[in-house]
Amino acid sequence: MKLLSITILSLYFATFAAAQSIDTGTITVGVKLLISKEMSNRPQWEPIIAVDPANSQNMMACWNNGQHDSVPTSHTIVYSSFDGGKRWKKTLDIQKPGSYSCDPACAYGPGGVAFAWALGTPIYRSVDAGRTWSKFKELGAMIDRPTITIDNNAKSAKRGTVYFQGKSFSDVVGDSSYLVQGTDVWRFKELSQGLLGPARIVDGPGFGNYPPPTKGAILSDGEYFSVIGLVPDKADSNVLKSKIVVLRLGKDGRRFLPSVIVSDWLSSGGMLFDNASGPMPTIAADTMSDRFKDRLYVTWPDMKKDSASIFVAYSSDKGESWSKPVLVSSPEVMGSESDGFHSCPTVAVNRAGILGLIWHRGVHHADLGRSPLQDNISHQTWFTASLDGGETFLPAVKLSKNDLPKRFRIGEALGLDVDSKGNFHAAWVENRTGNPQIYYAPITVTVSQSQLNPVIGSPDTTNKEGIDKIYKDEILPLIVRKEVIDWDSLEKQLTTKHGRSIGLEVVSLARPPYHYTRFEWEKFQSSLSTHIRRYGTASFSSVTFNNFAYAIFLHFGDKKILEEAANWSLKTIQELEDPEYLDTYASILYRMGKTRVAIEWQEKALTKAGDEGTRKRFQTAIDKMKRGEPTWPVPEQPKK
Repeated sequence: MKLLSITILSLYFATFAAAQSIDTGTITVGVKLLISKEMSNRPQWEPIIAVDPANSQNMMACWNNGQHDSVPTSHTIVYSSFDGGKRWKKTLDIQKPGSYSCDPACAYGPGGVAFAWALGTPIYRSVDAGRTWSKFKELGAMIDRPTITIDNNAKSAKRGTVYFQGKSFSDVVGDSSYLVQGTDVWRFKELSQGLLGPARIVDGPGFGNYPPPTKGAILSDGEYFSVIGLVPDKADSNVLKSKIVVLRLGKDGRRFLPSVIVSDWLSSGGMLFDNASGPMPTIAADTMSDRFKDRLYVTWPDMKKDSASIFVAYSSDKGESWSKPVLVSSPEVMGSESDGFHSCPTVAVNRAGILGLIWHRGVHHADLGRSPLQDNISHQTWFTASLDGGETFLPAVKLSKNDLPKRFRIGEALGLDVDSKGNFHAAWVENRTGNPQIYYAPITVTVSQSQLNPVIGSPDTTNKEGIDKIYKDEILPLIVRKEVIDWDSLEKQLTTKHGRSIGLEVVSLARPPYHYTRFEWEKFQSSLSTHIRRYGTASFSSVTFNNFAYAIFLHFGDKKILEEAANWSLKTIQELEDPEYLDTYASILYRMGKTRVAIEWQEKALTKAGDEGTRKRFQTAIDKMKRGEPTWPVPEQPKK
């Protein structure tokens, strides 16, 4: 396999994928309904909504009825609908004798099985889609922010497994005045087995998980993830920094894998949201779409912008690495209403890969002063969606008609779920009656395709042609002249000129050939891997793809990197069993230590070789493999 020349690389963009159109979309909010007219005498807050994945006519909404300090104190209500959200009725009232219940959770599993839970209460189970309920289990432990996540993936071996999760507390040995904080997860699948677990992960020295963990996300293969915010125990710490962290449960469900940092985090803590709204991160997974399947999304409020703003990051490699956070509550998305204190974001992904996001916007009333700050904030509810995997967002729509009262405790949750048809379903708190109540609405995101060229605005030019033109006119001359590119400046220039989505994709596509021609192999591998995680493999011709995979073989011995290159190489063979493609795949397998399989592929390459020189080269590789000798360049050892 010979490496490609700069001439072939100049065709890098001209040979990638088929033409694509630019997706645009419209958000349409359906009829907004007050769910519980008969309970309008008490304030309601912290709504969760769930849709039966097998029958979108079945829905549940659960929330807190009454504030903590009200008489009677707060308890948790479950309402159900069996006609697609048109009519609702109370089906469960969860009360904790002698105290309040809050932090509601409800979810559907396969076959119309449903579960409901709240802080300090037993878990309830329904086998008829939420019509009737019975007590299921009582954990007998203090679990803060309980959540329920169920594997509904059709091809998952763990389909039907229920995950009960919450924040746990345990005494430090010899010091009962200090509690170690962590996350516990129990599993349930069969009645005969009962609850299994918990799997536990503690927050680590110097940290506490505030806010507590929120509802998990499950990939198509059944792998379970959750997200927490970690805050230093000492607020004045100059060493430990707050961070958003993803938790990963091992495949056996018995223990957690090492957690992964999504982003540094400037937490608002309890100062801003005391008795108002918590700074909760949330997570969701795309388990069905072709373009972004098994992409994870995390969203959280952050004080990076001098006020609480909403950010989103995504991972395309099962949580191993995360994208640069994208600001959602921006003027581009919210217009003149992007200011304020944004909080409580919740995400969901539909079957088409559209990411939906709902959150609170806190409106500061300057005429009332700024101390204490939370006294002067009322809240609204907003929704937006992303069609391109979390890179950009559609103009947001305001769901709530009336702002909530100042200093009203909204809580730590908003309701958002999807049905099997791809519609979103939202539940939020609104103050139309003079007493905060739970409202519901279906939301559709309609995708249309625009043929506008992002470069010149021609209506007959496709997205692919626009990217190709940008590359040839603005990137390729820099590479040919071997100029040093300032990528941050180039990204800013291209996104300003051509739009964020197009600009980011062009920069991502340009990095690998740039580093390739400069023999900067580590940067080449990293940029190539990042691009494929974000945009997939369709960006390359088979020739270019094979060439890049072979470069990885020559310059890297790390098995994880080689395994990734082997997957790329295999895709070229699936398109065409070219002898050079077979040689590349065999070479990578051999360097990974898979000698027997590598020889089989190399012998197959030999049978397809068309000329004597190529056959001789392949036979030499086979002989080296059989002797256990390197087929890649080995640095010469200094003479003694």
